Amino acid sequence: MAIRAAVARHGSHHAGIRPRNLLPVPIEEPVVPLRRGFRWGALFWTALAGWCCSAPGSASSTWLEDLFAATKGLGFLGLAFRSAWLRLALGRHRRTRGVQLARLATIEKLHRRAG
Repeated sequence: MAIRAAVARHGSHHAGIRPRNLLPVPIEEPVVPLRRGFRWGALFWTALAGWCCSAPGSASSTWLEDLFAATKGLGFLGLAFRSAWLRLALGRHRRTRGVQLARLATIEKLHRRAG
């Protein structure tokens, strides 16, 4: 914040003024003490996330077993629905990732053009 205020007072750092040279003394980063001991909160949230991620797979597996137990036709129909849902989910993920990479490429092109 102090650097931004100094740059605002003295003009842009693009005009030849470097923000480090504006302050008479260097600003030191505050030292954060190392945490000792076991982090139980991290273990809890990791376990909860793993449990939440495995729950849909377990539920759909049980659902398919029940359908196959009723009749083979219903089991294969359920299997087709499950595979179609997975393909749609993965396709949406790929499209989203592709859009993100395209945006990143555009931002990098703008950075190269500006600098």
